[in-house]
Amino acid sequence: PAGFAKPRGEVHRDGDWHRSVHVWLVDPDRRAVLLQQRSVHKDTHPGMWDVSVAGHITAGCDARTTAHRETEEEVGVSLPEGGLEHLFTYISQLSGSTSHGPFVDREFQDVFVAPCRTLGALAAGGSEVAALRVVPLD
Repeated sequence: PAGFAKPRGEVHRDGDWHRSVHVWLVDPDRRAVLLQQRSVHKDTHPGMWDVSVAGHITAGCDARTTAHRETEEEVGVSLPEGGLEHLFTYISQLSGSTSHGPFVDREFQDVFVAPCRTLGALAAGGSEVAALRVVPLD
């Protein structure tokens, strides 16, 4: 929202307001949701269990495009056009400290849900995700 680009680590160090996406992947037939365990190398909440997919919206990009890109990068799912439903935007303010130092995370989080009937076959992708777990909703 600041109108300029800044590296992620500096955004969290300085407590700048920024936008992100959160994507919940659900299997409607199994009534289950996918969770990801964050890499221990993340600058915020390392090693913690989190939403299926999350990521910062880069300068010049929109929330839906970011959600598609992050879903493919983090769990290897290429969602079909129209496969994401925007639920709401949440305003979040968190602070803490990790081995990277203190952080202040101030986000406008665009939250999406997407059906995915292959949750159990997915694998963590890249260096940001340590593990995946399918959890029943009931």
